[in-house]
Amino acid sequence: MQALAAQYGLVIVTPDGDPGGWYVDSARVEGANIQSYLLKELVPDVDHRLPVSSYRAVSGLSMGGNGAIALALKQPGTFHAVSSLSGVVELATVQDRPPSSTGSAPTTRTGRSGRASRPANCSRFNPAPCSTCTCS
Repeated sequence: MQALAAQYGLVIVTPDGDPGGWYVDSARVEGANIQSYLLKELVPDVDHRLPVSSYRAVSGLSMGGNGAIALALKQPGTFHAVSSLSGVVELATVQDRPPSSTGSAPTTRTGRSGRASRPANCSRFNPAPCSTCTCS
């Protein structure tokens, strides 16, 4: 990755979010303000310390994919591109999520109706036959 960054003149910053923090500010956990940190402190610090332009992209894997989309939606104009790779995208606000015993996001996702979300490979959403889909 370092060679590609050098070849294309990219600066790649890979912040670590709190486990279970979803890269958002928590209304439940005191001081867990990762989204504010990233947008209000990290981005300006990178701008100040490194030779970067205003053309930024944000990307994330799994929980980080949720964070990438949440960051881009929270502060439009900060990022010119956003991507979520195998993202666990939950567009509900933290307050809308069901509580968990650990204070982190629950393992079982539920939609606004309260029913368990169907998997992405569900035959209801994907016409291709699926051997692992149990929602037919």
